[in-house]
This record gives sequence, C-alpha cells and structure tokens, in this order.
Amino acid sequence: MNKTLLVLSISTILFHGAAFAGSPGDEGVPIASSVETTEDDADDFDARAFYLAAGGGVAFENFGVKALDFHPRTYQVLDLVSGMFNLRAGYDIHRWIAAEILWEYYTGWDFFAEGGRPRMTELSGWTLTANAKIILWRSRLQPFVLIGAGLGRLGHDSDIESCERSGSGPIACRTSDHDSDEGFVSRYGLGLDAHFTENWRVGIEAAYIWSLAELEGLDWATTGLVLAYSFR
Repeated sequence: MNKTLLVLSISTILFHGAAFAGSPGDEGVPIASSVETTEDDADDFDARAFYLAAGGGVAFENFGVKALDFHPRTYQVLDLVSGMFNLRAGYDIHRWIAAEILWEYYTGWDFFAEGGRPRMTELSGWTLTANAKIILWRSRLQPFVLIGAGLGRLGHDSDIESCERSGSGPIACRTSDHDSDEGFVSRYGLGLDAHFTENWRVGIEAAYIWSLAELEGLDWATTGLVLAYSFR
C-alpha cells in the first residue's frame, strides 16, 4: 500500500513538473519570453536608418532692444509668437546618436515702432543647422536631447511710405522697406519620439535658438510636433 502511494505521488510530481515546464501559459516560460520580446521590440528601432521629417509649431521671441537696430529706439511688440515649420533629414549613425540637417522657417513677429515716423514692422526668417541628436532610451518611446549650430537669416518688412530727396531733384518715395541680417545660431533642445510603427514616428520637441554675430540679441524659443519616416 505504501509503495503504491509513493509511486502515485512521484507520478503526480513528475506530471505537474512537465506541465509547468512545457505549458506556454505557465509562469516560468513568459519571463524569458518577455525579455526576448522587449529586446526584439527595442531592436526594431536600433537599426541604422536614414530618415526624413517635417514639423510645425510656434516660436516665442526673446529679442533684446539693442539688437533691433533697424527699428527706432522705442517699439511695442504686438505679437510675441510667430508660426514655425521645419524640414529635416537625418541618419541614425549609432544606437544612441543621430545626425541631422534642419531647416526651419519663422512666419513673422509683429512690431509697432515709434520715433521719427510710426510704422508697422514684421520680422521673419529662417535657420539652417547641423544637429546631433542624443537618444536617452531606445524603445517605442524615445526621449532625446539635441544640440546644433549653423546659420540664420532674419529680415524685416515695414508697411510705410519712405520718401527721400536726391539733391535738387524730385522726392522719391517707396511704399515698403526691407532689410535683413545673417549670423551664427546655435540650437539646444529636448523632446520625445513615439514610434507607432517600425518606420513611422511622431515627436514633440522644444528648443532655444541663441544667436551671435549680426543676429546677436535676437534669440527665441520654439515648440512643436514632428512627423518622421525611417527607411528601414
């Protein structure tokens, strides 16, 4: 009797042990499976790939008074915010680093300038920067920081009639006034990319543009959304 119970007990233990090891729904198997799934999921976004992206948003001016040398001494900012859109091309050169070229256009900040002759003025322009994008975590959600440098161009258009006399000749008038400056700019940003397929992702990004040379003092901040496609 005791031998029979012993055999039955051993058989029961062996049966349950085999079921535990072999059943796909049991607890021990999904641990390795989960690790493999996580690694596979991350690997989908690790491959070196060329990508194209487009985005849009807003830019907030942070201009210094001395930088606005094409304005009279006093002015009133009517519109602190400009529209913004950008295009970029990049390449994931490493698991944690991407290099990209970014062109960004600013539709314009509006001013009412006083002193001499009052006028309405719009300041608009673009930047072209080479950026290094440092990815902090590789998964479907990828936080990143970005640093870059390049060229910027800002110009102003005034809707006034400017009249001048040339010597003893007649007074010549023009209905618009335009001037522009170019200079060095640097870009510092951070953001988050969300992959919804292996190739497509959408991101949110905020950046600060710091200007030097002819554009010194004309700084601004941007925030917006980016849609990108990777050629994997």
